[in-house]
Amino acid sequence: MLFGFYRGLLEEFGFSSVEFVGESLRNIVFKVFHPSYGVVAVKIPKFSGTLDRRIVERYKREVEICKRLSHPHIVAVRDLILLRGIPAIVEEYCPSNLRKILNEKGKLDLNTFLEIFTKILKAVIYLHSQGIAHGDIKPENILFTEDGEPKLADLETAKITLEQASASAFTMEYVAPEQLNRKLTLKTDIYQLAVVAYEMLTGKPHNPLSGEKPPKIEPKWLNNILQTALSKNPNQRPTAKQIHKTIQTQKTPTIPIQTITYQKPTQPLPPKQKITIKLLKTLKGHESEVCSVAWSPNGKYLASGSWDFTVRVWDAETGRLLKTLSHEDSVLSVAWNPDGRYLASSSYDTVRVWDVETWKLLKTLKGHGDSVLSVAWSPDGQYLASGGGLFDRTVCVWDVETWRLLKTLSHGDSVLSVAWSPDGQYLASGSWDKTARIWDVKAGELLKTLSHESWVCSVAWSPDGRYLASSSYDTVRVWDVETWKLLKTLSHEERVESVAWSPDGHYLASGSTDTTVRVWEVLYSV
Repeated sequence: MLFGFYRGLLEEFGFSSVEFVGESLRNIVFKVFHPSYGVVAVKIPKFSGTLDRRIVERYKREVEICKRLSHPHIVAVRDLILLRGIPAIVEEYCPSNLRKILNEKGKLDLNTFLEIFTKILKAVIYLHSQGIAHGDIKPENILFTEDGEPKLADLETAKITLEQASASAFTMEYVAPEQLNRKLTLKTDIYQLAVVAYEMLTGKPHNPLSGEKPPKIEPKWLNNILQTALSKNPNQRPTAKQIHKTIQTQKTPTIPIQTITYQKPTQPLPPKQKITIKLLKTLKGHESEVCSVAWSPNGKYLASGSWDFTVRVWDAETGRLLKTLSHEDSVLSVAWNPDGRYLASSSYDTVRVWDVETWKLLKTLKGHGDSVLSVAWSPDGQYLASGGGLFDRTVCVWDVETWRLLKTLSHGDSVLSVAWSPDGQYLASGSWDKTARIWDVKAGELLKTLSHESWVCSVAWSPDGRYLASSSYDTVRVWDVETWKLLKTLSHEERVESVAWSPDGHYLASGSTDTTVRVWEVLYSV
């Protein structure tokens, strides 16, 4: 009967194909289709009698928090709607969750555990960098996409002002000691992560509050860090970054040497050439994931933007750090103007333009309704393109002289990357919709769509515009623009957030969530 009531509300709003997904003590979730949203999940509060005003405020708070966020391992919230006055959250649909997986498998092997746990850990690191504590981490709130990617969900109990925050709700099996006193801190999430980790590895959650002895976990280093994470005193628990660093130090990544076959971009060569790509340098210094990299026009410098709220400028030859620029939020994209005098960087709802000689802030652009995920200068330096996040879904083209908005190109999902073709006629864009798209800017028309297996994080044209590099989950792909044939796939250890060609086309730089910048050398031979 309750399902029929909710189904009627959803159909009145224009939703169809309504399917029940699941329910908790507070909410009920449906899978639906809507012409504007596509296939999504809708979360509706469970209540009887008069709708409590606090429920509406709780839903509003969750959406307000989620609108600040843009992370591949956090479920994307698309909208807050009202169904006859009843609040409902429209969010990304994920068909499975960790609870279902554990019910099927009992427990996970170490490699599977590390793959899932590390990605959720990164989501927590991101939340904490925004000053947000989740407060209710449990298997039911770790969802999986159709591609098997884990995502942290349900920020209903999350808190932003942590110093005075109180824990309004929690799940007893995963409760941290301080939550029993209605306190919530960033370290609360660490405790809950450890409880969930035990369940993933042993098939049963372990919470010291139960009085049971902890099971032994192998390897020993993992057992030690989980035990520390379960410390009764929050101050004695490690941070999410410290746990992530410990896990990463146990890995011994292999660096691939790749081979690509195609024609040399800038000089006449025989039709078929063999290109050997090898790793030259790894630049370390960022304290969190690297979101974007960009070469200076003269090829001497690299700029990189990170979730650690900084832009860093490197000497490309020596790898030495030359300059660090601080931001108030995660730096999602960096781009040099054609003559190298200015550097543009994007963060939450703003684009900033810096004078490279003095490093003074020249201009702040505000126009997007969400995080600005990408920026790119036109080849003549007269225009700047920027791509917006989930609540914006547009590419904006700005006139640099007047900073007037000239063109808006609409997308169906977050625009993660934009790049101009060398002749300035076309824009390439990469999106969460798992496509790279090519646009005729003057006409505002879509020319080509390239499908990927996961979201496209970055796109970059070769210097002569004959090739396009695009990055997705742990790979960089190189395409022939004339035929759109895939030429080669290069590997990282984790998701590749950004790619950039050197001005001479002999190098390709890639930045990844494995915290490294990789420089690939392109050697041409017959």
